[in-house]
Amino acid sequence: MPAIRNEPTTKGKRVRARVPVQCPTCDKVLNRKADLTRHMQTHDKGAGRFTCPYDDCQYATLQKSNLTTHLRTQ
Repeated sequence: MPAIRNEPTTKGKRVRARVPVQCPTCDKVLNRKADLTRHMQTHDKGAGRFTCPYDDCQYATLQKSNLTTHLRTQ
């Protein structure tokens, strides 16, 4: 009878340790470098590619999903 494995195998898979990174602007700690890259866009005052189409609303966001959520709540 073969041995039963209690631990999942990682053969053929890359296992990366999460190394927290800190925003140099606001000191927020994020889990991944990619998260920091996206977060840094929040500090760019010219950012906000997705804007609310209503004339009386100034809402702008970097992520389309956030705009979709915003529009559902209006």
